[in-house]
Amino acid sequence: AMSAYNPSGESQFGVPNSGVSLQFNAVLVVELANGQKQYYWVQDFLQFITNEEEFRAIDNVWNYTALSSVLSNQAIVGNGVVYLSSEQYYYYTTSFSTYSLPFAGYLIMRAYASGGVVHVDFGYVIIQSGSHHPPSVVWFDNVTIIPYVQVSNAYFEVSTNLIETSTAYYGEDAELVFVGYAGG
Repeated sequence: AMSAYNPSGESQFGVPNSGVSLQFNAVLVVELANGQKQYYWVQDFLQFITNEEEFRAIDNVWNYTALSSVLSNQAIVGNGVVYLSSEQYYYYTTSFSTYSLPFAGYLIMRAYASGGVVHVDFGYVIIQSGSHHPPSVVWFDNVTIIPYVQVSNAYFEVSTNLIETSTAYYGEDAELVFVGYAGG
C-alpha cells in the first residue's frame, strides 16, 4: 500500500493533498578541457497522487558550480525549459500515468561527455506485479549541457567534499528521498 495525506496541501501549498514523491538526487561533475570543473545537482523523480493512483516523471538540473551560478535555455537543452525561482533551474515533467499496486522499480540516470558537451539521460522502470513483459527503462528526458568550454569528462561523484552555493553547502552525494509532493 502507498498512501499520503496532507490536509493543507491544496489549500495552503497548491499541491494535491495525497501527493508524494520519490527522488533520486546526485551530484554531476563536469570536467572542462581548460582544467576547471563544474558541478550540477540533478534530480530524477516520480510524483504520485496516491488516492488517484497516478504518477508522473520529473527531472531537474541545478548549476551548483559557484555562488550565483546560472543556467539558460541556450546552455541546457532537453524536453524542458529553464525556470527562475530563488535560483535558475532546468525542469521537465511528463503527463500523468496510472499505476496499480503492488509494483516495484527504480530510477536511473546516466551522464557522459560526447562531442564537447554533457549528456544526462533520465529514466525509470516500474515493474507491475503479474506482468509477463520484461521490464525496460523509460527514458523520459535526454538533456544536453553546453558549457562555455569543451567538456572532457562527466560523471556522478559521491565523496565527503562540499560544494558552496549562494544558499547553502551541499555534499557530493547521491540520495534516494521519499518526500512531499513538491519536494518539501
